Amino acid sequence: MSNYSKLTDSLHAFIRQTFPNVQCHIEHTEYQGTIHSFFLQCSTSQVLEEEWQSLSNAIAFHYQSKIESEFERWNFYLFYLVDTLVNRGLKFRIENDPISSRKIVIDNFKGTLTPPDIKDIIDEHITNRNVLFTLPKVNMKSSRAGFGKNELLAQAIATVPRTGNKKKIDDVSVQILKTIETHFINEIQKS
Repeated sequence: MSNYSKLTDSLHAFIRQTFPNVQCHIEHTEYQGTIHSFFLQCSTSQVLEEEWQSLSNAIAFHYQSKIESEFERWNFYLFYLVDTLVNRGLKFRIENDPISSRKIVIDNFKGTLTPPDIKDIIDEHITNRNVLFTLPKVNMKSSRAGFGKNELLAQAIATVPRTGNKKKIDDVSVQILKTIETHFINEIQKS
């Protein structure tokens, strides 16, 4: 990380001097390699609109181009933070810009960027560590007991001739569905 600290210090100085209405925080996350995240807090949405491309270009030139690892160059994120709502057209344009990095606009971001905010943003947009995957426990014996052959489907499928022709397969599917539909219509009329 020592070579990152030189790059980080240099970029911070450049951004402070060139973009006085933008605060920059750089975060390095180890996740199957180093991921570089830039949090660019713009004072207004107008500053965002006027400066986002220049910021992106400056970061690409002064920082990203100096990274040797291809993995790290491809895992590069710019988070634009604004305390007001950002116009959807502008947000779309920024987030769909394919040049140099993945760009994400976070609007209505109030206050100062804190370490928990940074962690939450990275978890949500990069690592997905905030997503909980839980599957319901299934009793395999009872689930197998409940699964069986559906006689109606078996009969409908058995009545239709088999073929390898794509058009005929589609016709077969339609015939099967019609057979099932007819069965249910007859059942409804009987009751």
